[in-house]
Amino acid sequence: MGTDTELIQVINVVEDAAEFQKRLILTSFDTTKAFDSVNKPLMVAAWIRLGVPPDIADYLVNMDIGGDTLVKTAHAKSVIGKLGKGNHLRDVRVTGDNSKSTRESVQTFTARDGIGQGDSPSANAWSAIYDILLCALDEIEEDPYRFQKRDGEISTCTAAAYADDLQTFSPTVEHAQAAIDLVSAFNCVTGFTTNITKMKCSTNLNIDLGKVNVYDRHWTAHLLQIVPELEVEILGVTVDLTNRWRTLRREIADKTSEISLPLSRKRLSIE
Repeated sequence: MGTDTELIQVINVVEDAAEFQKRLILTSFDTTKAFDSVNKPLMVAAWIRLGVPPDIADYLVNMDIGGDTLVKTAHAKSVIGKLGKGNHLRDVRVTGDNSKSTRESVQTFTARDGIGQGDSPSANAWSAIYDILLCALDEIEEDPYRFQKRDGEISTCTAAAYADDLQTFSPTVEHAQAAIDLVSAFNCVTGFTTNITKMKCSTNLNIDLGKVNVYDRHWTAHLLQIVPELEVEILGVTVDLTNRWRTLRREIADKTSEISLPLSRKRLSIE
C-alpha cells in the first residue's frame, strides 16, 4: 500500500499510450487539508457503507471527539519531556536552577472535524471515505481509458489514488471534464476544498485540446488549460508521458552519486 502501488498503475497507462500512440489526458487533483476536513457524520456513513455495524462505526469516530490536539513543536516536546504527557495540558510551575519559579505550558485546541494522521485507524478511515469517490469515478458514462495488459487482455483505468493524491486518466476531453465535474461535486457535498491553483491537466500529444471547467465549493467555474506536457511530477517522481524517462534516469543517477559519495570516503569494503 505504498506510493509505488499508484506509480506502477500510472506507468502501465503511460507505456500503453506511448506504445500505441493514443491520446492520454492526465488530471492531477489536490485537496486542501484533506485529512483535517473530514466531517464526523460522513466518517460514520463511510464506515457503515463498508459493512461496519453502526454502533462500532460510532465508537470509531467518537474516539476523536473532544480530544485535545497540540502542535508538536520543539517547545512542546521540551515541556512534555519535563512534565510528562499527563501534565502538558495544565499550566504547571517549574522551578529553575536559580530557585525562581516559571510557568511552562503548551497551548492545545479541540478539533471539530478531521481524522488522525499517522495513527493506526487513519489510513483505513481515509480509504473508507475516498472509496466513495473512486467507485463513482468508475461509473462515468463517457468511455474510459483502456489499456492492454498481458496476453492481449484489455483493462479500463479511470483513476489512481494514494491518500488524497488523485490522478484521473482520460482518452477524451469529455471524459476528463466528466471526471472533474464528479470530483468537484464530491468535494462540494463532503466539505472538501479543491486547490485549483495546484491542479494540472496534461496531455501527451502536442496539440491544443482547449480548456476544462473546475468548480469550487460554491460551484463557480474556473477555466483550466489542458497543457501538452511531456513530464509531470506525481508523488515526488517525474513521470514522462512519452515513456522516455530521461529526467527520471538523471535524477536517479544524481541521487545514487549523492548517496555513494560519503560511502566512498570510508575505509571499508563494499560488503
